[in-house]
Amino acid sequence: MSQPEISFKTITVGIAPDAIEQIAKVPPDRAVEELIWNAIDAEATRIEVIFYENKLQGIDRIVVSDNGHGIPVEAAESIFGDIGGSPKRLRRRSPTLGRPYHGKEGKGRYKGFSIGNRVEWHSRCKVDGSLVAFSVRLTSASPRCAQIGTATPCDGNKGCDVILTDLRDEVSSLRNDGRLEALTYRLAPYLIANPDIQIIYGGETLDVKAQLKRDALIPVELPASDGESVPAVQLRVLEWLVAKYTLELVV
Repeated sequence: MSQPEISFKTITVGIAPDAIEQIAKVPPDRAVEELIWNAIDAEATRIEVIFYENKLQGIDRIVVSDNGHGIPVEAAESIFGDIGGSPKRLRRRSPTLGRPYHGKEGKGRYKGFSIGNRVEWHSRCKVDGSLVAFSVRLTSASPRCAQIGTATPCDGNKGCDVILTDLRDEVSSLRNDGRLEALTYRLAPYLIANPDIQIIYGGETLDVKAQLKRDALIPVELPASDGESVPAVQLRVLEWLVAKYTLELVV
């Protein structure tokens, strides 16, 4: 069965190209982290960063795949048409699970250019109760031109795959031994508060507990204010197996 031909509509991003270049000037690992945060904000419970190799065992393509709610068809033009136009700026938490939003400025998607010159989103979302799929394409050669494909019916589940190609040389650093450890540390507070989130990086699952030496709750007494009682507070102290990391959470 032949696939239907997909047409794309090109829209112009409302920002100067040099501003996009400045946004994209981040280390590749921070760009991957930003894509993970976007998936978390989309209420994903499973996020996977996949490295595809070429015949020389170099990284040929990177995909960040999630099972979140996908990019809504009706919001694609407003999301990609203007930096700073993220709908998340109007509310503090995600609609279904009530997760605190990480990103609100609508800039994170352009950080993908620090990984590859071509970034494409394959979104699967519900429209009137039916699942549809569509794509959005950006290239570093024409950063102000976002191509949005027509939505077509599809099978499977909701989610989004971010596909990064025409990769930069720096992406080889994404698979060194310390990347998983550093990413786990940076995401630890959120993963501890939301244990339903599973993140798989290069085939390995981020496991906060496996990298902890101690996880202790310490009661903290606070003085009463104007005769009113103050709710009890506990300080959660996480001691990492790697001494360079320390983290304290008030819960």
